[in-house]
Amino acid sequence: MIWGQTTAGVLLGLILSAGLCGLYALLALPSFDAALMTATLLLIPLWIAIMTLSFRIRSGLRAWASLGLANLACYGLLWALRAAAVVVLPV
Repeated sequence: MIWGQTTAGVLLGLILSAGLCGLYALLALPSFDAALMTATLLLIPLWIAIMTLSFRIRSGLRAWASLGLANLACYGLLWALRAAAVVVLPV
């Protein structure tokens, strides 16, 4: 049903777009402040794009599974970068 795709796109899409914007802000080397502002401005358009793409997936279960795996990969990478001290957050 379409409700599965909709809820996956809305809920997991928001979490994924926030994670992707966080990755961008952390990996943009020249200026953390400018990258954070750019990431904040990109959050909503990225969320809308992910919501739109969730309707391209055949079923609600597949949408939940694929967006869930994408979230795990994104936040796993964020955790790994922080744990390995590759990226040090400014104080």
